[in-house]
Amino acid sequence: MSDTNKSSEEIDLGQLFVLIGAAFKKIIKGIKNFFKIIFRNIIYFFIFIQSHFIKFVIAGTLGLVIGFLLDINKPDIYRSTMTVEPNLGSTRQLYSNIQMYGELVKSGDSLELARIFGIKPDEAGTISGFSVKALISRNRMLSAYNRY
Repeated sequence: MSDTNKSSEEIDLGQLFVLIGAAFKKIIKGIKNFFKIIFRNIIYFFIFIQSHFIKFVIAGTLGLVIGFLLDINKPDIYRSTMTVEPNLGSTRQLYSNIQMYGELVKSGDSLELARIFGIKPDEAGTISGFSVKALISRNRMLSAYNRY
C-alpha cells in the first residue's frame, strides 16, 4: 500500500507541475496576443494616416486659413473688470447705479452715458453692457451669519 501512495503522490505532483506549466503558457500566450492586437491596431492607424495624409493636410490648411480670416475680420471687443468694496452701507446704491447704467445701454441712450462718464457719444454708443455680481468669501458669509 505504501508503494501505491508514493506513486500516486508523485503522479499528483507531476500533474500539478503540468497544470502550472499550462497556466503559464496560457498567460504568456494571452499577453502575446494582447500586444499583437495593440501593435496591429497601431500599424492600421499609421496606414490610415498614410493613405489619407493629403486630405488631412488640405483640411488643416483650409481650417487655418478660414480661421485666420475670420479672426482678422472680427471686431475688437474690450472687457474690463474691477473689484469694488463698498463701505458705509453704500452697497444698495452701487447696485442701483450699475442697474441704471445697464438700462441706459439697453435703451441706447449714448448721450446720457457720454455725459455721465465724460466720453464722446460715439464711444458711449459702443458700450455693450454693465453687470455686477457679488464677491462674497466663505469667511465673510459666516461672519455675517454670526452677526445676524
